[in-house]
Amino acid sequence: MAWTEITRAQYRRDDLEYASDLRDAEWALIAPLIADLIPEHTRAHANLMPPAAPKRRGRPPKHGAIDHLNG
Repeated sequence: MAWTEITRAQYRRDDLEYASDLRDAEWALIAPLIADLIPEHTRAHANLMPPAAPKRRGRPPKHGAIDHLNG
């Protein structure tokens, strides 16, 4: 398939910090698929599951799961 002006505009990623970053709609598609791979405290922070009672003490994570994937 050749790139047309329509497809170029559709797949443009200039608005992201990195070309590999995920948009919210893209993240919503893959989040359920990788939820079991993400540590529980990060899943709760990223709103992938309801918050559970904390199992450990310490400072909460600074970044959510999407930040870990985006780097």
